[in-house]
Amino acid sequence: MKQGEVVVLLISDAGTPGIGGPDAELLCMDENIPVTPIPGPCGVVSALSASGLATNEYTFVGFLPRHGPSRKERLMASANEARTQIFYVLPHKFSQSLKEFSSLFGVSRYIWHILIV
Repeated sequence: MKQGEVVVLLISDAGTPGIGGPDAELLCMDENIPVTPIPGPCGVVSALSASGLATNEYTFVGFLPRHGPSRKERLMASANEARTQIFYVLPHKFSQSLKEFSSLFGVSRYIWHILIV
């Protein structure tokens, strides 16, 4: 793959490849080899399978509360979470959300994103 050959198709009869199984250790992201999932009925799982983030345990948070104490409370719970977390963020709120995440989560957290407009 690193020599530019078009190669791999990974198919599984046990769920989405790259999510929690031994194939999650494929080192494509570490080697800068692009991964293109073919989405199924769950966009979250498709994105996670191509992210290079840990897939053995993850949390789907979805959309956060709009504002107020409940939003901050949910973000504080996420700040203490070690598992990969998946948030839905509206495109026009993306920049604001990144600032909010980094201020509460600190600089040691990795943020991988897909922006769908």
